[in-house]
Amino acid sequence: MLGFLREGKTSTMFHTHHTQPVTSDIADLPQQPSTAPQRFYRIPPAYHDGHTRHPYQKPRPLTVLFFLLAIIALAHFIAVLHTPTATVTSIDCPTLLHTTDYTKYIPFHPQQQTIGAIQFINQLVDQPAVLVPVTSNDTPATLDVYVYGCAMQQHTPTLALLFKQQGLNGGTVSISTAHTLVLSSIDTSIPAQNAVMLPSLQNNIYREYRWQQQSFVQVAFAGLYPVLSRGEAEALQQQSNSGQPLPWSDPLVTAQQMAHDLLQRSATNAGDMILDNDGTTAHVRLVQQQPALTLIVTVTRLIQQNASGLWFVTGVQTQGMTLQQDSLTPKASSPLNLHGTTTLSGGSISATLFDHTLGVIQTLGMPVSSHTTDGTYSTSIVYTNNQPDQPGLLLIEITPPHGSTASEQVLLQGIILG
Repeated sequence: MLGFLREGKTSTMFHTHHTQPVTSDIADLPQQPSTAPQRFYRIPPAYHDGHTRHPYQKPRPLTVLFFLLAIIALAHFIAVLHTPTATVTSIDCPTLLHTTDYTKYIPFHPQQQTIGAIQFINQLVDQPAVLVPVTSNDTPATLDVYVYGCAMQQHTPTLALLFKQQGLNGGTVSISTAHTLVLSSIDTSIPAQNAVMLPSLQNNIYREYRWQQQSFVQVAFAGLYPVLSRGEAEALQQQSNSGQPLPWSDPLVTAQQMAHDLLQRSATNAGDMILDNDGTTAHVRLVQQQPALTLIVTVTRLIQQNASGLWFVTGVQTQGMTLQQDSLTPKASSPLNLHGTTTLSGGSISATLFDHTLGVIQTLGMPVSSHTTDGTYSTSIVYTNNQPDQPGLLLIEITPPHGSTASEQVLLQGIILG
């Protein structure tokens, strides 16, 4: 039996196969103006599961919003799960130093400068580090040198500047066989007429740096003659290995030539002799009759310790004389105050400074003073250094009083002129 409902009223009907009543809400039915003819609507039949089929309803705005937010959250979750692992993998120090664009960290002008080959120098600093040389396109070219290491900050590798030198005129940079950093630059203070008379190596100032206590520190070369720097010494050894004859292949000749060039002594004397030689270090005795002088010269194969290695003077001293080092380390500066011990009583003291070319540096007044009778001496030197931090030599001579039969005392010391 079918039931019909007139508009505006509620009616109850029964399906031929169901006994439960079905109720229809007037609000869900379309409304018609009161003047229109009356219309009748058929109540939809109930489903067989007991539920009534309702007419289609539009989704509410809040439900749509929740649905969209759920879709966005799901998409984000999927994106995170599928993010490539390479973007979150941290790099180590060697990789950082190898892949860094150093033009972003140094003053660099592409039109005026060129970055040379970047070199790993881990053996110098016992940690990952690189050497970055930058050369200008000027004539003569200037060199800037940077050394970068790596520091860990919150478990992340970060660049750390360990060393820099800028504006080296005609400069070079190299790693020595002793695992030190060697820089050179042209000494522009040498007059042109003097520069042509010097060996080509001596026109350059060589400075050597060693990694000590987490920083690069300038160090003095052990050699006192024929050169004052490791850079020059290695170059001389290369010349000798290539077949060029040099006088410093013999320890006695090397010691005698030093006495002639630096001490203004006779080149040879009858009493000169080699006291001992173990193939790497030798001691040579040089004797002079007038004035009386006996020198003990230590010579060493500093660069190459075999039969082809050149000899370099590493010590010159007479017996009975010492020098305290406090005023010389790490660098000497004017006025240079000197003091030490001596077995001579009376007499006078003289001190001479040599620059990196082994030329004499002019001092302001010759230091001459009497040493005390308690076995000590002291004096000072005032000088002008036009090339700071260059390697140099200090020569101290104590001359006995007139008429004394005592021998002169001499000491030769390598220094860095600050």
